[in-house]
Amino acid sequence: MSYVEGKLRAAGYTVTRQTCTSRAGRTQNLIAEWPKGDANRVLMLGAHLDSMSAGPGISDNGSGSASILEVALTLAHRPGDGPAREGDREGDGRSDHASFKSAGIPVGSLATGAGDVKTAAQQRKWGGTAGAAFDNCYHRACDTVANIPDAPLERNSDAIGYAVWQLATT
Repeated sequence: MSYVEGKLRAAGYTVTRQTCTSRAGRTQNLIAEWPKGDANRVLMLGAHLDSMSAGPGISDNGSGSASILEVALTLAHRPGDGPAREGDREGDGRSDHASFKSAGIPVGSLATGAGDVKTAAQQRKWGGTAGAAFDNCYHRACDTVANIPDAPLERNSDAIGYAVWQLATT
């Protein structure tokens, strides 16, 4: 958390820590606000760093958190371009943002498929194997740094940046 906090502060964000209680006990959230934005138009971008007893959660969580940080740092310095994208069916209703949705706050997400089975069209677009899960290591011990494929990580990071830029500037 200190590393992320330092990077965001250096980029010009106002950063605070918020202590909260969860099923895991007392934890901290890191809140970074862009001081040059319109206080009447707030866009929240979030990620989580946690793991499960079945696996360390590097692809599931860690890569998303790293992507969010990179988008925040990039947007602090320059606008992004429009990448190719496809809709997210997997993320709707997941625990990551269900409480916001339940409270009537519009939400969106970007997911890499997790345990969903990849179609032939998705294989051509993203690589991998049609008929197999997008991430065979989802919530398993093999979910390590070695499990992160470069192309989907880069494309999804670009998609996060594109979505944030579009929402922030329209």
